[in-house]
Amino acid sequence: MGKTIQPLTEKDINLVKFFLTSNNAISHLKNEHLGKLIPQLPHPNSFTRSFVPRVNKIIIANLEEKLKKSSSICLILDLWSDIGMRNYLAVASCMIFKSFSKELRILGMELMSESSTAENIKIAVEKIINRFQFDKRKIFAIVCDQGSALVRLFRQNENSLFDSRIEEIDIQLNNFSENQTNIENDDLDNILENDVLDELETEERLIESNSNLRFEMSEIDREIDQIINERPAFVRASNEPDSDDEDEDNENEELLNENISDPVNFLELEIGSHRISRYSCAAHKINLVVRYSIKKVSGYLHLLSSLSNYASNIRRSTVLSYEFIAKKAKLRCENGTRWSSSYLMLLSFYSAYEKNAFPSENLCPVSKEKILGLMKILHSLYTFSILSQKSDWHIGDVIPGLIVLSLWYGKSYDDNISERCIESFNDAVIMLLDDEQLGVTQEQSRNERNRAQTSAYDKSENAAFNLLVESVPYEPTTNRERITIIEKISREKEIFLDLIGDKTSLSISTKEFWIANSKIPLLSSVARKIFCVTASSAFIERYFSICGIVSSKRSQNVNPQNFKTKVFLRVNNDLLK
Repeated sequence: MGKTIQPLTEKDINLVKFFLTSNNAISHLKNEHLGKLIPQLPHPNSFTRSFVPRVNKIIIANLEEKLKKSSSICLILDLWSDIGMRNYLAVASCMIFKSFSKELRILGMELMSESSTAENIKIAVEKIINRFQFDKRKIFAIVCDQGSALVRLFRQNENSLFDSRIEEIDIQLNNFSENQTNIENDDLDNILENDVLDELETEERLIESNSNLRFEMSEIDREIDQIINERPAFVRASNEPDSDDEDEDNENEELLNENISDPVNFLELEIGSHRISRYSCAAHKINLVVRYSIKKVSGYLHLLSSLSNYASNIRRSTVLSYEFIAKKAKLRCENGTRWSSSYLMLLSFYSAYEKNAFPSENLCPVSKEKILGLMKILHSLYTFSILSQKSDWHIGDVIPGLIVLSLWYGKSYDDNISERCIESFNDAVIMLLDDEQLGVTQEQSRNERNRAQTSAYDKSENAAFNLLVESVPYEPTTNRERITIIEKISREKEIFLDLIGDKTSLSISTKEFWIANSKIPLLSSVARKIFCVTASSAFIERYFSICGIVSSKRSQNVNPQNFKTKVFLRVNNDLLK
């Protein structure tokens, strides 16, 4: 007879929570004074080998239950390096339930034993997800940055019908043509005419002689150039044939063993597939926009470079930083890979000006007025970036933010945005619906459009064809289902527009609105998906902050498995019940 394992008591669980949420070593359990305060403490070996694995099973079971109850799941991916330069891939999930409540959870982290290629990331993601038992078809989206391996592994949501419809609406409403899409930066020309940048141009000639003041952002520049020069994978002309690579992918799909690749119980990713679509992190994209804009204006580039070098010199010298420490003014350096670092650096210098922290023998290289002028330009994007990092922000919140930015900068090409949204409503809903709900795949839809563009035969060619033309055409089941779905979407769209036009709808929350209106089930399904896709990967960045605390200098030699378990339990300890 084996030894009977006693169930965990509330005291045992609280003891585990104590060590998970503190930096105390488990060896303290052997401290005799602690034993006098808390009697019957377990031995450190028993705690590590018995208590922790059982607690881990409880958390995984409770997390698995949440995954089963959810309606849709969006994954959040990112890579992190510890102090020993070991690379980890972390996976978080954003789950939305039928009640429109939402919850974000860390699912796990894997050590990348080799380079972070698309193949290795694929293996790590599958390993993390497949240890949970739930319907893997609920996973419909991935939120990540623009890392080349992630971009190669996950493609964006592909819907040529929606893209074509948007282009048609733009032409109808704004008389756009392809030659008119190059936007002239009138605002930038006006900025260059003011006195601030006139002074910067004079200063630029002096700074160019000193190569040390050049702020090199080669990694960011390469990423920007790659994104700008790369043709989007989801854009294809209607008469352009599919590539051979896609044909090979389709053949491989048919050869997959359904018993092994069960989509319900087993997640198997395909490199370059958009079955689980990729949504780019908004905060990361905003940072790329800011870096690209700064790169285009040499005056701004030199201004930020000189401030960053000045702050670096101050921070490295105890003597030079004395005045700033005494007046509680801390200067920040710019880090082009971090969100909003340019604005935050300017803000730190402006705050130092307000506190008169700059010594007379080492004045700031840029005037307060110039710093304030650039802060005004970056403030709107900084605010938008901060909002996108909120845990409850989703891609549906990004669109109103973009509208506000368009009004802020007064771009004429953003007029009639409400009309464009209504006109593209049906295609947008179809793009986000499941294939099971839609009854026809997007590939079939593209084939239907291509067939519609084919010229008809002349009736006089042969008698058999005349009979064929006069006969009643056969309509496949998928076509009838598609027409039925489109009719349902159109009806629900009219109901939805009436509901949001009702002023009484403004007095309730978004969640209450969708729960109360059961007459629009298709739109409710789409709304759950939109609310499920987070606007940014900020949630997993906060998780990495906890990883940094756990991975201190004294614990850099800790076993990777123990490190992963400790961090996972620490962030999910509220699931212990």
